[in-house]
Amino acid sequence: MFEDIFDGESATVFLTQHDVNIVYINHNSGEIGACISGDELHIIAKNLFDFFCKLMLYKI
Repeated sequence: MFEDIFDGESATVFLTQHDVNIVYINHNSGEIGACISGDELHIIAKNLFDFFCKLMLYKI
């Protein structure tokens, strides 16, 4: 799935909870934080700091 979306770049899964995968993707020197629920990809941040800040907000 990720290979099709990101042209062969790999994705690192940080957390899996309640069927939602939280991933951080380094793609062509661009950084993307995302939530994947089922087959849907939801971009939540463009850099690592914002990514982890938003994860903390979602956990509250």
